[in-house]
Amino acid sequence: MTEGTASDLATPAGLLVPGQAPQEFRDANFQWYLSRARNTVYFAAYSPKRFSRADFRKMTADIIGLAPQLNLRHDDRKQAHVDARPFDLDALVTYTELTSFDGYPDRVVGPNHDLFEHGTLPNFRASCFVLPEGDVDERGNRTLVLFRASHALMEGVDTAQVMRGRPSNHRTPQSPKRRLWHRFTTGVVAALAAPTNFIIEAVHWRRAPVGMRTLSFPKAPLRKIAADLGVNQRSLLFAIVMYGIYHTGAKTGRPPTRRRRVIGYSNLARERYAGDDDFVRLRMQVATMPYREGFAAYVKELDGKLNRAGSRSLGLQMHYNAIMGIHRRIDRVAPFLYGPWFFSFVPYDFVLSLVPPHSPGGVFADLGLNTTYAGSHTPGVNCCVIVPQGDTVTLNVYGAQPLLDRIDGIETLLSELGVAGPPLPP
Repeated sequence: MTEGTASDLATPAGLLVPGQAPQEFRDANFQWYLSRARNTVYFAAYSPKRFSRADFRKMTADIIGLAPQLNLRHDDRKQAHVDARPFDLDALVTYTELTSFDGYPDRVVGPNHDLFEHGTLPNFRASCFVLPEGDVDERGNRTLVLFRASHALMEGVDTAQVMRGRPSNHRTPQSPKRRLWHRFTTGVVAALAAPTNFIIEAVHWRRAPVGMRTLSFPKAPLRKIAADLGVNQRSLLFAIVMYGIYHTGAKTGRPPTRRRRVIGYSNLARERYAGDDDFVRLRMQVATMPYREGFAAYVKELDGKLNRAGSRSLGLQMHYNAIMGIHRRIDRVAPFLYGPWFFSFVPYDFVLSLVPPHSPGGVFADLGLNTTYAGSHTPGVNCCVIVPQGDTVTLNVYGAQPLLDRIDGIETLLSELGVAGPPLPP
């Protein structure tokens, strides 16, 4: 078998003829973590067109054509992705008729690890939900499409590219070699930090059942609100989520604590540096969310923090990558140490991600896709993926049920800001 990196598959030169012997693509460190954690991502969208099974099968084939890394499956023991071709495309596709879209997409975008349960199929699935012939929902839609994949193969930037009808190209240059001193210091820090992960696994408490909630609201008012407050739109969106959950959402229950929340948020890497992951492009940064009585003061303080932080994610991400590299080595000889609870702890109260705009184009332009949802499921992580598109923004919140019970606070805050109407009664 030929060994390479997973990025090699995302170019025409890397494609295999169906039936040829599979190739192995060695994991990068972050890829190993995402795969072993069973971290998945999803993309969903409505359409006024009623898709036939053939329509949806073609859409699925088009997506795989633009993102050929979706032909891969993970081999835990080899710590590699393997090309799963040849396989039957229909084994990845489900087609279901519904009586209504009530409760959707929340009913189907929740955690689902069946992507990893079939050892010979790619870590990718496609589902289509249609209303009966002649029926339409209150927004004029007849179809809901849903695509799910391993996060080790797809990121938000990938779905944004694919939905525009553009290839998702992960063939980025391998990261430069680090200087010996940098490799030594990073390695020492990682070696000291790695054992603490096993201690945390044994004692951490965040093991509550989790679920999904999605929200959508108009995008147009955000620019004016951000300008009036003198903040960036990213800061405004982050503040709407956090203040809505932990401040506004608490008005119906106990008052919020004054504890500052620790958040992780992702940035896209524009340049390659020594120690970068060779496949995954996002980098994590850390910030503390303020406690303020008023929303205006809250968002202004947050904006200042994010502006001062800039894109200084390099050092932290290099240490993350080094720590994951050590755990990969241990996993080769003692895989029993890496059960599901090992991957269900992160040092954040919440993770936020603002993905690039999702605007269908190219081969998907005529499908009428609208109200796009996208998100990720990471064990033990409360997170919100924010998806701008056309004239709408969607929030895709994944977390423990006590947190989901406070999501109505976001809708209340949006109403107070004049972005959307008040939440409907349960």
